[in-house]
Amino acid sequence: MVPSSLDSLVRLQNNIKQNYKIIDLPPHGLDITIDGADKVNPERQSVKGGGGALTREKIIREASKKFILVVSSEKVVPKLPMFPIAVEILPFGWRHTIKRLELFGKRAILRMAKNKLGPVISDNNGYIVDLDLGERFLEPNEVQLLEEQLNTVPGVIENGLFGHAADEVIVGHNSGRVTSY
Repeated sequence: MVPSSLDSLVRLQNNIKQNYKIIDLPPHGLDITIDGADKVNPERQSVKGGGGALTREKIIREASKKFILVVSSEKVVPKLPMFPIAVEILPFGWRHTIKRLELFGKRAILRMAKNKLGPVISDNNGYIVDLDLGERFLEPNEVQLLEEQLNTVPGVIENGLFGHAADEVIVGHNSGRVTSY
């Protein structure tokens, strides 16, 4: 297993009932990745990064031959974002980077930690900013474009838009039924 966050790594290591083989991402990539998403559209594009591991998730996604998302039915939405977009930024010049990100949306807010003073620090020592697009929803052809545009802002490490569609989305419904597309 290749965990996409330090949180996942610790959870796997603490699960004494299972004997998980935990490895780093191999240079040849992965055959398959199964992951969750914060929101996903009918075109299988998604918003991820609510937990702050978006950069590692992007690296794993890019390295995977097959990428499958597993979500509950309320996470399937007609259009993205329906959720603030997480953006990982460098700590250096963070105020300037946030000001530049605000050109794309309603507001960009430095995510603050809940159990300590200061901002949320990613597994890569970056800050997490939540970019609120307000009432703006993205057409499928805009998702990848905005993903690329956000990454051109100096100081941005990565963002939580996944414009490259997942190979499959598996949806769990409250009734217990499972569907996929």
